[in-house]
Amino acid sequence: MIMYMPKSWVRASILIRINSLAKGHSGVRLVLIQPLLDLLSNDIIPHIPLRGRISASGDLMPLSYIGGALTGSCKTLVWTKLGRISTAGIALKEVSLEPIILGAKEGLAIVNGTSVSAGIATLVLHDANCLVILSQVLTAMSTEALNGSDGSLDPFFSKVRPHSGQRESSYNIYNFLVASKLKKRNDGMEEGTLPQDRYAIRTSSQWIGPVLEDFQVATRQLRFECNSATDNPLLDMSVNSKRLLSGGNFQAKAVTSAMEKVRVGLQSLGQMLFAQCTELINPMLNNGLPPKLVATEPSRSFLMSSLCCSSRRYSFSW
Repeated sequence: MIMYMPKSWVRASILIRINSLAKGHSGVRLVLIQPLLDLLSNDIIPHIPLRGRISASGDLMPLSYIGGALTGSCKTLVWTKLGRISTAGIALKEVSLEPIILGAKEGLAIVNGTSVSAGIATLVLHDANCLVILSQVLTAMSTEALNGSDGSLDPFFSKVRPHSGQRESSYNIYNFLVASKLKKRNDGMEEGTLPQDRYAIRTSSQWIGPVLEDFQVATRQLRFECNSATDNPLLDMSVNSKRLLSGGNFQAKAVTSAMEKVRVGLQSLGQMLFAQCTELINPMLNNGLPPKLVATEPSRSFLMSSLCCSSRRYSFSW
């Protein structure tokens, strides 16, 4: 059974392809841009198989389905505005759009580029940035649940070790806790308390910080990619130069590099959250909380144990 890309992935790919072609270096007519915009505005989204490309020479296969939708190909299936599945020609006719007849180089300009890779990567990066914020919120909540301290988040630590990611993370978690009545100044003076929080809490900003910095680099890489001309050949139509140049801007290594940073970063967040989860449910570590965080007999509840196993799996599944 063929699996298809989600509509959001395809919409992102079309949008980035429009932006790339609109740079004016691809040798296409302006009349090619509007039909691409019409696909988005009328929610006519081609079915693109999930598998079938490596992006080493551009996203040739998936972009060809966008070309098929533009030309009204009877072999290209699309989602219509009403959510039905139809052929491209019928879908265009339903919204009074004419299939485009491609001119010289325009077919190549549509299918040769990194727009699909960049579109998917951008959506993944958005979700990853949301997750890294959520991990800081969860760290603050874990600190409260464990009756921990915000002393390790003091700005002094980032002043003497001024990594930008550590500074941002410690600032965020510190401010999440600033009005908390559940935290405490854990100075180790009370009987039965730790002189310091355990690593999963105490070094969280040092752990999250490099992830934030990697995500910032990935964001910059994808911003460049989404605003680049990535097909081949390209036209240099500057004032003193009119040249047709063959190169390799279709190579998607920049996207791969960004996503590798995201993959490793998400794995790191999973490892940290697993350590925090373990501390929360373990009665030997959780500062008086019920075993497994259950109100009834712990031996009869396996909910938090399964959550712990799941978080452990996520920390290694990347």
